[in-house]
Amino acid sequence: MANVAFDAASNSGYQTISTYSWSHTCSGSERVLVVGVSMLSVAGSNVTGITHNGVALTKIRSDVSLSGTVRTELWALTAPATGAKTIEVTLSIALDSIAGAISLTGTDQSTPEDGDTGTRGVGGPATVDLVTTTNGSWVLDVVATDDTAITVGSGQTQRWNVTGTLGSGAGSTEGPKDPAGSVTMSWDNVGTLSSWVISTVAIRPSQATTTSTSSSTSTTSTSSSTSTSTTSTSTSTTSTSTSTTSTSSSTSITTSTTTT
Repeated sequence: MANVAFDAASNSGYQTISTYSWSHTCSGSERVLVVGVSMLSVAGSNVTGITHNGVALTKIRSDVSLSGTVRTELWALTAPATGAKTIEVTLSIALDSIAGAISLTGTDQSTPEDGDTGTRGVGGPATVDLVTTTNGSWVLDVVATDDTAITVGSGQTQRWNVTGTLGSGAGSTEGPKDPAGSVTMSWDNVGTLSSWVISTVAIRPSQATTTSTSSSTSTTSTSSSTSTSTTSTSTSTTSTSTSTTSTSSSTSITTSTTTT
């Protein structure tokens, strides 16, 4: 089993339009790209699509605050193109938002997701618990709040934290989680009356396949008048490690077929 490793992070900065883009550079092997979007102003709005190098990402989940005006979404793409490529986010309407991207290497390319969840609240800290089921998974989160001075929780690595007129959007990682189990993602300094929402996903490591093969044997005996030949047939048994994956109602993560 390969180890998941951090590759790169990037963000869009604070935006007030419906479609925007920025550059993100992916490298390494067995890659997964996760994009988190924090939306801050218009109730009922949503992300209508995200692309990387023109290839569509798949939505993992979305979560919305009690007021409906603060929303987070997570999208992902397996095997994104390497090199500096453009990420483009399209929203249903022009509004205040922040988007960020994280690429990881050493991830499972057939079933990269190891669970996802989200939650919302008012007043800090903003906290969510996610239970991983595969040893060595990494947890990624995106938070949105109308507070303008949040800080990342203990044990996490902040990947972006952007503040503007109506609030903040941020993302972080924690991993590897070994052995598998509960991981708490949190953001501090959220004001007593501030709304917040968090979406989080776990990404599992690539799984090793073990193959064992038995050798064949043959025995031949010959007399002066007859010949008898007996041959045994070799067999090959392949075993593949598997793990249980917990998922939400999201669809499977898209695999990029773009050449670089």
